[in-house]
Amino acid sequence: MAMGTIQVGDRVINLQVPGLFTVIDRSGQLLVIETAKGLRMRVLDSQVRLLDDVKLVNGSSDEDAS
Repeated sequence: MAMGTIQVGDRVINLQVPGLFTVIDRSGQLLVIETAKGLRMRVLDSQVRLLDDVKLVNGSSDEDAS
């Protein structure tokens, strides 16, 4: 895969819907993404942006939320 390619398990933001998503499936350019609250969407990979290390404004990340 080329560098920068979005893979299953990556955290992304969707350009159409606010929030953090995790890629749970990929088939070519089609991604299935899901929020921590269970919102699941099918989108093209061009509609999302990859996040390297997410830190929210308050300094926490999804892993910290329990």
